Amino acid sequence: MLFKKRNDFCAGFTDNSLIYINLNVKKLIVIITAIFYLIACEKREDKILISDLVSKTQYYDYEIFNEENLKIYGKWKFIYGGFVGKSETGYEYLEVIPFGIYGLITNNEVKEYGQILVVKQEEDVTIVDFLPDFKYITNSFLDQKVVAFQGTDTLILTDNYLGWGCRYYYKRTK
Repeated sequence: MLFKKRNDFCAGFTDNSLIYINLNVKKLIVIITAIFYLIACEKREDKILISDLVSKTQYYDYEIFNEENLKIYGKWKFIYGGFVGKSETGYEYLEVIPFGIYGLITNNEVKEYGQILVVKQEEDVTIVDFLPDFKYITNSFLDQKVVAFQGTDTLILTDNYLGWGCRYYYKRTK
């Protein structure tokens, strides 16, 4: 027999040392739970796309732009512009996807999306209307605009009614 009495086995442990071990186990459980909680609550950096909210054929079943104006499709970062140089739009990006769908994005969140209506599309000028979906109206500046491109990475939208005094410049991001 290794131990004469049960108390000989437990002689090295006092009531205080058992409490200390019990507290360490509790601390370990709390730390592990906190780690799992932090991992589970990790902030998602997923970007919401216009195509996540609307189908390609929601407004049109066919392409609305001619070959020259297909360059409008993509994601455009607002650079500067507005009425007499005022540089504020209330959004960061303008995204345009087929077939004639636009969206306004801020902090990876879609603030507005809707239909692009081609008013006039000729060799020398293209005029479009931006018509927001009734669920996503933000009173943005977008209404009837003249579309122009400067090179392959700059989009210029000019107010059709105010003329050249109200331009918005965008740089292509994708």
